[in-house]
Amino acid sequence: MKPDQFPEEIRPFLIPEPSGRMFYRCVRCGAEPDIDRLLYTCPECGGVLLLHDRNLRRINEMGGDHWRRIFDYRRMLNLPPLKGIFRYYEFIAPVIPLDHIVYLGEGHTPLVEANDRMKERAGVDFCFKNDGLNPSASFKDRGMACALSYLNHLAKKKKMKRLLSVCASTGDTSASAALYASYLEDFLKSAVLLPKGKVTPQQLSQPLGSGARVLEIPGVFDDCMKVVESLAERYPVALLNSKNSWRILGQESFSYEIAQDFDYDLEKKAVVVPIGNAGNITAVMSGFLKFLGAGVISCLPAIIGVQSEHADPVYRYYLEPDPEKRDFSPVTVRPSVAQAAMIGNPVSMPRVIHLAREYNRMAGEKRIHVVQVTEQEIM
Repeated sequence: MKPDQFPEEIRPFLIPEPSGRMFYRCVRCGAEPDIDRLLYTCPECGGVLLLHDRNLRRINEMGGDHWRRIFDYRRMLNLPPLKGIFRYYEFIAPVIPLDHIVYLGEGHTPLVEANDRMKERAGVDFCFKNDGLNPSASFKDRGMACALSYLNHLAKKKKMKRLLSVCASTGDTSASAALYASYLEDFLKSAVLLPKGKVTPQQLSQPLGSGARVLEIPGVFDDCMKVVESLAERYPVALLNSKNSWRILGQESFSYEIAQDFDYDLEKKAVVVPIGNAGNITAVMSGFLKFLGAGVISCLPAIIGVQSEHADPVYRYYLEPDPEKRDFSPVTVRPSVAQAAMIGNPVSMPRVIHLAREYNRMAGEKRIHVVQVTEQEIM
């Protein structure tokens, strides 16, 4: 459907122009660095960052009905930059020009209702979001679409000629990072670090097929993460793990799509997400909070984070009922059938603590839960 075929009062809002005033905010000290440079931690205290928009009040004042109509009409547009996660442009990264957006078909994966047998076994009606239908077969494409779009925008703005992107991975992150980086080869080279012997041949073949330099190092994911963090601190490289705040913004699209798929009615709903490096649960909380603030939804769904007993630092943290007595401690991971989630020291843990506190406060009750499952239960 072409823009001139939409209702006249909708047309001015269909195709957005960059209007955001975005900035980083440290979850530890509250410092607010500018977004005009590559940052992954706070230059003041080393804390992790979240991205915010100084125009948020204006967005919220436009009202939930306005935004619901915009998003529902955008479903009918055939403009590639707005067909993916940037359907929700104003809530994700409203500083990126549409012609700088890297769109490969990510997002808007189907919400599939479980069959009767599965419902009976679970004891509850449920749906699953099939994010295996993303371009690299992983939900990581949501975050990469945003992170690489911003990187493309920054490179064009600052006339960057050569840049290296790096990430640590147990498979899916590397596949996604390498795929999206391959569309920016005019200025970007990609390198991924994998724990030796901890990824499948199929996961290894994906970044190789996209032209990335693949380095296997001894140890587990956390060891790979230490290497790329060190590189990002010392050299001007683009870190593409979920420590990158732009990744979090892209993965907020989970929340927006779920809300839209249920016609924005999230009463008595619960969202279940696995926890590895904790970027996904961070994004899901943040997305629902933004939609609540803008009146797009009227209530917050419960969120249940799931961890294997072989890597359960978030679960252990929340075992202590008194928030004042909680103390986060990394764990040593063990081999698992869910190897991609075997992360003993999630980089987004400070974000989780910060956002879970706000989420429960806005909900008026505890709505964030973390559970532990056995290896047998995973299978």
